Amino acid sequence: MNHFINTIAWATFPHQQQPMPVAALEQLARQYPYAPALQLLLAARLKETQDPGFAGQWQKTLLYFKDPLLLQYQFFAEQQRPASGIPPASAHDTEVQQADAEAGPDTSEAPIPIPGLKLEPLDTAKANLLFTPYYTVDYFASQGIQLSDDNNTGDRFGSQLKSFTSWLKEMRRLPEATSGIRFSIKNEAVIEKMAEKSLNGQNEETAAMAEVWAKQGNKAKAIEIYQKLSLLNPSKRAYFAAKIEHLKK
Repeated sequence: MNHFINTIAWATFPHQQQPMPVAALEQLARQYPYAPALQLLLAARLKETQDPGFAGQWQKTLLYFKDPLLLQYQFFAEQQRPASGIPPASAHDTEVQQADAEAGPDTSEAPIPIPGLKLEPLDTAKANLLFTPYYTVDYFASQGIQLSDDNNTGDRFGSQLKSFTSWLKEMRRLPEATSGIRFSIKNEAVIEKMAEKSLNGQNEETAAMAEVWAKQGNKAKAIEIYQKLSLLNPSKRAYFAAKIEHLKK
């Protein structure tokens, strides 16, 4: 009998060491007619003894199981399962594996050298910028547009372009013009006094007065007025600084 039948026989008769005779199985099958295991074991015993009553018992046994095809496959399966496709290891291979296991891991291999990073000192001569910052470059000059005061073409576009270029140059000098302005306690007192007079309408000076002085040729007086206005109006300090720089030219 195959492994499937042997398992069922051991589960049904755990204390039975020898195969039961056909007569004993037939008596148990009649005594317990609703036991599928007894019907299956009786059919297996009849097949083993080549009894002519096997065919009828087998058809009766199939009625006790839900899946007769699976039962037929397991019942008629060979006693030994087919060997797998992996060939058994030879004695030589076994000896080689045992020798490798006894030798242990090979730690004699030399470590792999890892190249380090080579840090070179920075050359100060090469560290200089290879380009000019954009804020120091004249935009129109970089585009190939050259403006000269000698070429008075009278063109409206040229005049606007010159005025815009001049404004850019003056704005570029603003940080230098305002960098020297420092406030102290004395200057703050002067500013407060000037602001008080301005609120009272005393000694009021405006940008228009400075322009009048500049047109009359008194640039020093115009610069003085612009300086006062710069102190009175911190938000317009850059504007008045540009005016002062224009008068100093």
